[in-house]
Amino acid sequence: MFGKITPSQRLKTGLALGLVFILVFATNQVDKKHFEKAQYNLRSIFEDRLVVKGYLYELQEMVYEEELALADSTAQGMMENPKLDTLIQKYGETRLTPRERSHFEDLQEELKQYARVKSNSPNLQAWNNQLDRIHNTFCALAEIQLKEGEVLNKSAEKSLDFTAFISQLEVIILILTGIIVQFLIFYRPKK
Repeated sequence: MFGKITPSQRLKTGLALGLVFILVFATNQVDKKHFEKAQYNLRSIFEDRLVVKGYLYELQEMVYEEELALADSTAQGMMENPKLDTLIQKYGETRLTPRERSHFEDLQEELKQYARVKSNSPNLQAWNNQLDRIHNTFCALAEIQLKEGEVLNKSAEKSLDFTAFISQLEVIILILTGIIVQFLIFYRPKK
């Protein structure tokens, strides 16, 4: 079968097959990069968006309980709650966007300001005003979680779509290579 193929043809066939191998290997590396990006984005959606949303929920719950206590004039003091500091610390350890970092720093300052206002002023209206500012910052941070989650999700989808395209391209290349190899093996030129 290979006896009638000249050494030159064998060399060309070997180079062609080597080139196909290199192309498939290169596309595999591109696939791997895009798959890793999609994995990072999905992990980030969980760690930096969904978990943070949970932290925000717990913090908002603490503020809500503080508002209820103020309404009953039995203000316990959320600022003395050690869970508050833990949640703020955990939130600060996540990946924050520049806009989110700004709002997070505002939140930290507003919580400190609330503690000062509460300890220095018996005016419930001043306390409530500060709690309103804290609530507004929570809303801004929650909105950021949704938008950033959407951005990460779209990026992951784009990476996975590209990986699927490259995978289809690899299959086409392999099919064409198979056809060419079969042609070279079984084609017998007429003399």
